[in-house]
Amino acid sequence: MILLFLKDFKKNLIVITAFLAYFLIFLSGIPDEAGHGWYRYPFYPFLIISTALFLREYFVKNWLLTFFFLVFVGTSLFQLTWATVFGFSYLIFRISIIGWSISLLPLFVNKKPVIKLASVISLLYNEQ
Repeated sequence: MILLFLKDFKKNLIVITAFLAYFLIFLSGIPDEAGHGWYRYPFYPFLIISTALFLREYFVKNWLLTFFFLVFVGTSLFQLTWATVFGFSYLIFRISIIGWSISLLPLFVNKKPVIKLASVISLLYNEQ
């Protein structure tokens, strides 16, 4: 959400205003609720919007950030999903590491087919 304040304030004015309005209501109108219960749920759309703007702005343009994000988040998701449900598979893990390495290739080889392949690999990787 801080990114919306710092970058293109006028462009994101509607999201920022709605977030701040609900945040003020959240702080002033609901002070006695333990953990604020379900009242925190309306914050989630604003967090999703700001996360999407962050991903569009920084994640897609920076291949090194893409690689490290996939390694750190992907390996933890791999351990939590494949290892517990299907059993640990080294073949799948190695294919994932090869895919992550291909996403780094545009840092070293700046040719259109390599960039296209890295984009496809980055977009294909999805644990959902």
